[in-house]
Amino acid sequence: MSGERVERCLADDVTGYSPLMGWDEAGRLARFKALRCELIPPKIADHKDCIIKTSGDGMLAAAEGGT
Repeated sequence: MSGERVERCLADDVTGYSPLMGWDEAGRLARFKALRCELIPPKIADHKDCIIKTSGDGMLAAAEGGT
């Protein structure tokens, strides 16, 4: 972000993720990743924000100042 001020941030974490992964981990993880790719980026883009990082069941997004 090269020194620009961040006006808003969004941090997200999925409630109950770990217990859900205990049942059919491979299938649930594939479905989770597909849904995250399908649903989240368009909403972030609608607000002219960008996804900074994803890890496991978490995500960090922010809008750069002046956008």
